[in-house]
Amino acid sequence: MLIKIAGLIAECEQLYGIRIVHGDTVKMKHVKRLRKKLYALKQEENIEFVHGIGKRKSALQKSIETLEGYLKRLKG
Repeated sequence: MLIKIAGLIAECEQLYGIRIVHGDTVKMKHVKRLRKKLYALKQEENIEFVHGIGKRKSALQKSIETLEGYLKRLKG
């Protein structure tokens, strides 16, 4: 799972221009820092999350939801 998280962090760095210095290991604080920056980006761009049939999720919403799922699994 840590490999998936590292891949997600690299993808977010590329897509959104966010830089998280994590070296070779990914720790809980890196994931939380990325989540905080993604939510700030959501606030800046005034993006509303959508749910239900007939709506398309933005790439930012997909990234945040994936990150939240990983964070929940890490805590468990």
